Amino acid sequence: MKPLETTKKATDAVLRALELFGESEPEFAIVIFLDENNELHWLRSDVSSTMTIGCLEQIKCQVQHDWLNAE
Repeated sequence: MKPLETTKKATDAVLRALELFGESEPEFAIVIFLDENNELHWLRSDVSSTMTIGCLEQIKCQVQHDWLNAE
């Protein structure tokens, strides 16, 4: 997994994702965001629940690893 990239604004994160999409065509994507009303939205590019759960678990593990190593 590539290192985490952070941005100050959500729109910047989406634009960065589009830049990365231009470098290498994604085979699967998940978009998760909270709107200004704190409502959770998420979209995925595929109907595979297995792929979705696998990607979310991989991200969860990476976030935990980065967070624990930062302390």
